[in-house]
Amino acid sequence: MPSGWALVTGASRGIGYEICRVLTRMGWPVIMVARRENALRGAASSIEEEARVEAIPLSADLSSVQNILSLWNRVESIGEVSVLVNNAGYGMIGPFHSAPADVLSSMVMTHVIATTYLTRLALPGMLDRGWGRVLNIASTAAFQPLPGMAAYAAAKAYILSLSEALSRELKGTGVTVTCVAPGPVRTDFFRTAGMRTPRGSMDAARVAEIAVRAMLNGKRTVIPGFQNAVMACMARAMPRGVVLRVGEAITTRWFRPSRTSTRRGGKRCTS
Repeated sequence: MPSGWALVTGASRGIGYEICRVLTRMGWPVIMVARRENALRGAASSIEEEARVEAIPLSADLSSVQNILSLWNRVESIGEVSVLVNNAGYGMIGPFHSAPADVLSSMVMTHVIATTYLTRLALPGMLDRGWGRVLNIASTAAFQPLPGMAAYAAAKAYILSLSEALSRELKGTGVTVTCVAPGPVRTDFFRTAGMRTPRGSMDAARVAEIAVRAMLNGKRTVIPGFQNAVMACMARAMPRGVVLRVGEAITTRWFRPSRTSTRRGGKRCTS
């Protein structure tokens, strides 16, 4: 196994936490990053007996370049990053025009800016060493516009497009970029976004296992779950008007009504 650390953002719970567990079982030392310090410390302590684990709680989210650079300086003081997992993010549901502008902007920038900058910061070292793996967590939302989740789906589409382009750019270098696009997963994501957890949602541990294996094997794009893969392919093939109507029906079915709030990171933000 190549030397270096695995850096995982959004590591305190859900898919990010399960990815850390998979990596540590494989022998990777892991740097776990998240905003919720108590949850992060608890997550790190639950797996640190199995492998080397460093926990970096964030005083602010990854929606600004300054915060990202501050994180990277702390990461570099620990060691070289050979595996980068861009998992941090959250969702919002409801009409775009009534969403709190600051929360909406922060959500998009966490997905887009953090993924872009951390990948840019990690790649030169990986290329110099001739080996590296980047895993970007998107969503099946990346394959179609979603009325009611317009900004979230657009942000995930950016992650998918960036990942696939970089995968081609880096061909033959020993460094690969993998995009994993899960469908619904049983995590806190839906509660945080004010949504019902859909029936048939996948287990986070299973998604993490698929994601890590795909990343280490240098796969370009992976959609866990046969039904999810079929739906993503259909979204690319169907007329756009049909895709929009289907997407609207999905978000309407999942939405848990709330008159006064949009949930973000476990906190209530008044609209």
